[in-house]
Formats: sequence, C-alpha cells, structure tokens
Amino acid sequence: MRVVIVGHTYVVAFNRGKLRHLSDLGVEWTLIAPRTWPERDFGDKPFEDEDGLPGVLLPAVGKGHVRKYRFDDADLTRALADFAPDIVHVEAEAGSRVALQVARCKPAAARLTQFVWENIPTGLRPHAVAMRRNYGKIDHLFCGSTGARDAAARDGYRGPASVIAQVGIDPAEARDIAPNRHYTADTFVVGFVARLDRKKGIFDLFDAFDRCSAPAGLVIVGDGPDRDAVIERAAQSPKRSQINIVGAVDHDRVAAELKGMDVLVLPSRTTRGWMEQFGHILIEAMAVDVPVVGSSSGAIPEVVGEAGVIFPEGDVDGLAQILDRLAQEPDERRRLIEAGRSRVERHYHDRRVAEQLTAVWSAMAER
Repeated sequence: MRVVIVGHTYVVAFNRGKLRHLSDLGVEWTLIAPRTWPERDFGDKPFEDEDGLPGVLLPAVGKGHVRKYRFDDADLTRALADFAPDIVHVEAEAGSRVALQVARCKPAAARLTQFVWENIPTGLRPHAVAMRRNYGKIDHLFCGSTGARDAAARDGYRGPASVIAQVGIDPAEARDIAPNRHYTADTFVVGFVARLDRKKGIFDLFDAFDRCSAPAGLVIVGDGPDRDAVIERAAQSPKRSQINIVGAVDHDRVAAELKGMDVLVLPSRTTRGWMEQFGHILIEAMAVDVPVVGSSSGAIPEVVGEAGVIFPEGDVDGLAQILDRLAQEPDERRRLIEAGRSRVERHYHDRRVAEQLTAVWSAMAER
C-alpha cells in the first residue's frame, strides 16, 4: 500500500512520530510539505530535515494561513504522479485551498482521505461552499474529535468518518530530559503552556491562582497577542512574586518545562467562532507524568477522559478549589499520573495513531 501524505504540520520534526511507525506497519509512504512555514512566535521556519524521511518539499503560496496556502498545480501534480499512490491523505480543513487542490490534482485511481479539526459548523462562512464541494470527493474523513465529526455531518458530509488524533506523542523521547524547575522542589507548581490569547483562559487562571490558599508558584510558557495584557495582569496580582512568565519556547524544550510542573492547566474559553479543538499540550503533559486540569471547552473533556480533572469553563472558584485540593493531596496526583500514562499508551501514542490510520487505509485498499 502506497500513501502520499500532504500537510504543513510536518515541517516540524516533533510532529512526525506517527510517520515513522507507518513504515513499521508496512506502509510505503512519502510526504509532500512546504519548504518553510511561518510560526507565529518563531518566524519563518525551514523544514527540519533531520530524519532523512521520504518526502518532497515544495514552495507554497499563502503559507502561514492554514486555509489559504497551496502549491503550484504542476509541482503538486508531478509529485503525486511520480509516487503513484493508492491513497492520498491531506491534513487540512475541507474548505481550504490545499485540500481542494489535492482533490483536483491527485491521480484518478488514488483514493482520497482527509484530516480535519473544525468543530464548529461552518454555516454561511465564505469557505462553506468550497468545503461542501470537497466533501463529495473524500473517501474517508479523519476528525480530531467527535465535535469535528459532528460538525462535518451538520455541514453536509455523508461519508465514513473516524475520530483520531492528528499527531500523537512518544513518552520515551522525553524520558531522559531533565525538568526545568523555576521554584524550589517543595513548591507546588501550577503550569500553563499555550498561546497567550484570551480564549485560552489565561486570565481565568490568574484569577483562580490569586484565590488559591495553598502556597504555590505559577509558570506561564508561551507568547501571543495578549502578551502585554498578561504581563500587566501578573504585575497586578497579589502573588506577583510567585508568577514566572517564561515566554515562548521551541518544541524540544516543552517537555523540560512540563516536567518542572506539578499540574498543567488548560482553562480554554469558548468564543463565538472557536472552541478548543484538541489541546495537544494535555497529552504532552500526561506523557511526562504531569497531572492535567482542563475546562469543559470543546474537545478537552474527550481528550482528558478519566485521566484528569475537568471544570466548567469560566468557573474560577471551581478551578481554585481543584488546585488547592491537588496541592494538598499527593496521592490524588499520583493517581492522575498513572491514569494519564495509561491513557496516552492506549489512545495517543504515535504507534497507536499510526495503527488507526493504517487500519482504515488497508480496508480501503482491499475494496
């Protein structure tokens, strides 16, 4: 079985774990990706070619915008034809330019699968017509959550669909990484690793942290549009001496920051046009034995399952109570660590993600 995977996600080497396992499962695959991709906190990043993985790097027009980027038609058509795939798999929203382009340029005999995140029905948004046109060409839709699957169905997708993580995690890769502790070992450390964007709930976390009675430190890792407001809010906190704003760190430093935390909090807030689509940092934390607490926004409860603590989004008092309880109950933290480790192995290990993809592709190839 020969598969071409198209997506900008794999410009970053950290995201390629599942690809390595595809080879172990007997899939002959190649990757088509942009040569560079702008990251909001790090600038234009070139493809991290440290794996020696099979792939074709193409210049992209509109790079940096997941809905608007695309390749040159001739370049893409040639790359797809040269590999002669049984299946072409594109990881982009259904109404995006690259998804429409792949459907148009793929070899006629190749089946088409697609991965999508969108968990809010598109309705009358400008790309809705293009998205629905693309739905009729997809042989199987992979969705990042049940919310994404349901949104696609409400928007008109009628084909087969599976819920699967886009990229998983390999706990072994972080096993020997030393923790980056910003406080003494006896301090209970509350962590936040996400964009500094109001919708990620960072201001709710500030309010909850201020109300905690247990002595603790707060570590904030990330950058984003609300950076200045976050710095100002931290300076106004009665616990400002216990707050450390680290800023953005590259992917290979995230595990060290996580391992210096006693709990990770993702307090996302649903807005009119967005709700949490997955929260990959949750499985990264579970993979390095850090308990997780998340709001009820979007896919967070589904990702966390029994392995973490969920509070109603916006419930600052409830979050403060959870943090106080975890600070005072090390046995509960150990229970959550074990549950998180097990959940990652069962659902989010790179190997498991590759197995789920391969099972669907194999069934399609046999028909």
